[in-house]
Amino acid sequence: MSEERVRGGWKGWLEALEGELADPGSAPLLEGVVDRVMDGALLSPGDSVLDLGAGTGLLTFRAARQAGPGGRVTALDCSPECLDSISREAALTGVENVDTVQGRLEYLPFGPGSFDAVVCRSALVYAEDLDTAAAEVVRVLSPGGRFSMFEPLAGEMSWTGNVRKGFLELERLLKESGGPRGVDRDMLRSAFEKAGPGRLESLVVHFRVSMEGRPPEEISEEYLFDLPGELGALYVLRGSLPETKIRKAVAAFAGAASAGELKGTLPCLFIKGTAG
Repeated sequence: MSEERVRGGWKGWLEALEGELADPGSAPLLEGVVDRVMDGALLSPGDSVLDLGAGTGLLTFRAARQAGPGGRVTALDCSPECLDSISREAALTGVENVDTVQGRLEYLPFGPGSFDAVVCRSALVYAEDLDTAAAEVVRVLSPGGRFSMFEPLAGEMSWTGNVRKGFLELERLLKESGGPRGVDRDMLRSAFEKAGPGRLESLVVHFRVSMEGRPPEEISEEYLFDLPGELGALYVLRGSLPETKIRKAVAAFAGAASAGELKGTLPCLFIKGTAG
């Protein structure tokens, strides 16, 4: 993931990330995540569905097929570029039951009970107020409506092997900075428990992260510019450490990861429920 693409905003970041996941080894993993989220939503023909943080429409178009011509899918995202991409794809493929709305997760521009289902993949962790975002999900669901989501738990990411002290300091500072890197399973579950859904279920799965054989320079760039703009690791860390120290620690991490001396584990949470 290059610095240029990440600096291009959320659309560039998503395209780069999903391009990496599109290789033969990763495609089944991504497809499995989508399958489980959609299975949890229990969609039926005619349903009205909200895709939160829709990005470039990975869940949107799956939901549109399941809801059928009598249903409607609303893709919500803060990025106009992402929404334009969804609109173009819908026009090219003849999908007529998809709408796009620009907005934020904490302030959904819909009335109470507007949707039969809400789906989301890796977007809630970027909310500025997780409790408010969860409450909004429940608010816009009709009685008995379902939500189904998948979220990475970067706050629980761990590394084994040749882990250097300098890199561990970076990881600590990033987690303590809050935001998407500080989210753990308890925070997500608590947000929905406060929102008061009628039923709540969750499952933690662990994804192994190995970068063996990848160019160290590529690994370094991916770490430093893991998110767009001011959310990027380098931007966040500059407030606490000199850039030379940051880059030195990341270079050592990248070298060890490329050599297969370091491996990571990323817990992720599937969470689903119904509105009361």
